[in-house]
Amino acid sequence: MLTVRDLEVVYRVDPPVHAVKGVSLTLRRGEILGLAGESGCGKTTLAYAVNRLHRPPAEVTAGPSSSTTATAATSTCCRSARRSCARSAGTSCRWCSRAR
Repeated sequence: MLTVRDLEVVYRVDPPVHAVKGVSLTLRRGEILGLAGESGCGKTTLAYAVNRLHRPPAEVTAGPSSSTTATAATSTCCRSARRSCARSAGTSCRWCSRAR
């Protein structure tokens, strides 16, 4: 499960840009989340922050995401070297059903 509570991301430029404010979500195993919105509304910033891929000048200022069963580590899927899969310790690869 992935849980995010009151996430905020600020771009530290002059003047600062508050790209994401107060986002909360819970994503359970097997669920799929789609982000939709206007251009420049923060979809990519939100996705990067949740996955801890943001870079300066972006800064998570509140509500870091937490994960109880997911992991940020990725490895090469044992079924296809061209496709990557996120395998958590003790769980199965979603493409090939092999445990890590």
